[in-house]
Amino acid sequence: MKKSILSIALFAFMAGTASISNGQNPDKKLIVASANIQQPQKDLASEVQKFRKESELKIKSIDNNIGDLKVYFYQNKVKGKEAFQNNLNLLEQKNDALKVQLTADIKDQAVLASFKLEFNRVVDELVKSLKDFRIKNK
Repeated sequence: MKKSILSIALFAFMAGTASISNGQNPDKKLIVASANIQQPQKDLASEVQKFRKESELKIKSIDNNIGDLKVYFYQNKVKGKEAFQNNLNLLEQKNDALKVQLTADIKDQAVLASFKLEFNRVVDELVKSLKDFRIKNK
């Protein structure tokens, strides 16, 4: 009885091993895996490039708005010139910091997603500050 149970178990084990290993090519799996790794890296690089181009356009727009405010400052009599100039310099510094952040090295999708969220939040904040500043000083 013990022999028959042991022989059935051994036969089942051998049959299972044979059926699992039959038809598998480990080299093929490695090729497929390496192709899957390279594809997201290409997608990541193109996505980062696209994000940077879009962000550079936003930064240029902010630069133009700051330039317009500087022209307004020098052409008009502004109440509280020192405060106006200090606030304008602060906005310009924030914009310069965004330019530096945009050059950051992004190596994976999760980092890109969090970077986009934070960067866009700061850009939106800066645009709102510029609008408020313009409304307050005109």
